[in-house]
Amino acid sequence: MHSKRGRARLDASFAMVVAGFSLLCCVSLACFFPHSMMFDGASAPLYRSFNSGFGLASFVGALAYGVAVFRFPKLFFAGALAGYAMLGAGCALLMAVVGDAWVAVTAGALCGGGLACAYVYWLGLLTFMHRRRAMTAQGGQALVGGLAFSLLSLLPLEVARIAIVAGAAVSCVCACVAWWRMRASGKASIAGLQEKGGVFSARTGADGEQVGYQGREELVRIFQSIALPALCSVVVSFLYGALTPVAASMMGFPRTVPVVIWGGPVGAAAYLIWTRIGAGQRGSLVLQVVFGVLAVLLLLAPFEVTLAGFSAGNQVCALLFYSLIIGELARHRRVALVFLSIGYALVHLAFLGGLFVPWRFGVFSYETFSQSAPFIMFVAYAIGGVLLFVAHRDKLRKMRCLEGELNRQRKEKEGLARVVAKATNDELDLVCESLACAAGLTKRETEVLAMLARGRDVAFVCNELCLARNTVKGYTKRIYAKLDIHSKQELIDLVEQERAKGLESCADSDGLCLR
Repeated sequence: MHSKRGRARLDASFAMVVAGFSLLCCVSLACFFPHSMMFDGASAPLYRSFNSGFGLASFVGALAYGVAVFRFPKLFFAGALAGYAMLGAGCALLMAVVGDAWVAVTAGALCGGGLACAYVYWLGLLTFMHRRRAMTAQGGQALVGGLAFSLLSLLPLEVARIAIVAGAAVSCVCACVAWWRMRASGKASIAGLQEKGGVFSARTGADGEQVGYQGREELVRIFQSIALPALCSVVVSFLYGALTPVAASMMGFPRTVPVVIWGGPVGAAAYLIWTRIGAGQRGSLVLQVVFGVLAVLLLLAPFEVTLAGFSAGNQVCALLFYSLIIGELARHRRVALVFLSIGYALVHLAFLGGLFVPWRFGVFSYETFSQSAPFIMFVAYAIGGVLLFVAHRDKLRKMRCLEGELNRQRKEKEGLARVVAKATNDELDLVCESLACAAGLTKRETEVLAMLARGRDVAFVCNELCLARNTVKGYTKRIYAKLDIHSKQELIDLVEQERAKGLESCADSDGLCLR
């Protein structure tokens, strides 16, 4: 009974997160395509002003939120509420824009900063879930949010505005309820990185001194695992931003939406399929497939299909990047939030930078794009470079795995050799003690015998036992006399013979026991 109730609570929390995150995704798409909130006939410079403020504020807001939560974990929920307040103010100001570029920049800054805080907050909530559930929730919110905005774009402008504002308000309510449910279940602790036992906690030795930092190798491994998806996500976002102005000039900005709006849901659906059938595999293969498809679309497909493909690829790379961070750093939520904030900031800054690339190459319309060999070559070389980098990183990963396996085998062999050497030394000590007992050697003579049996010379025995050279020679002569030998080689042979006899007697006794 209790397990069914617990499962029902988990399902309810999962549904709450997906619903709130999906509504926020829909609102973010509305800000990404601001024609759904601006007045009809808004000019292209007005759109560029809004996008500039939106991109820069997304970069700054995400970084500020991540750093603030890392330093003060209690700001995790409060920062999200502040983000929703900024988002509401930005949407209201955007709907009131009538042609002032600075008002558009301010509205973009409020929407960008608010969305950054709210979006990273929802990503942070996913770190409280099991990895498979978190991946499903992340892909589900992107799919549902994209589909909701595609339907929203078909509505009249006034109805769409009301729906967007209502969606932001309901998303804020879902964020509050989700946080309240986690607090009630005792899981609402974003600290995840304590002074004792965290990723950066100092490790102390036996004498109490700090000898290093625990988990440094783990952090390096985590950074290496997320560096490639981060690069691919930034590159695809940059190229997607570079193609967006061309599409806007080709069809007009509002008419661009039906072409690219379905790219996001398609990418989210592809990501969800991957989570079901191949989530255990590394994401490098997925990235190679994405960039290979984008290269083929750029060379062979119509421009509209190419743009939709870049939209889907951008969605897949971003979801894969965020899921890797959540999966690798779920136990250290403060560090995960920092990485998520940096990733969100870099992706949006890359898209903003891509918006200005066509102007740098003199591409002001679709006709100039189709005739601009430098711009097309720039995009093609960017894709090819990332493909080569992905293949190189995959090769390096395999080489590191092979090197690690060889090092492990070498350490095992060295450990085995040390064990064998220790066993041999113990056997020699036992043989020497047996001979000394039979021949009536003194304790000091027994010590000298053990060293001579190992092939040590007189000088070594003198230094090891702190004896004079003549004293050691005297001990050696008495040992030879008592054992009835005349040289060191005869002594070594005698010890080896006694050792061999001991091994044979042990083998015989083992055989008797077996019989």
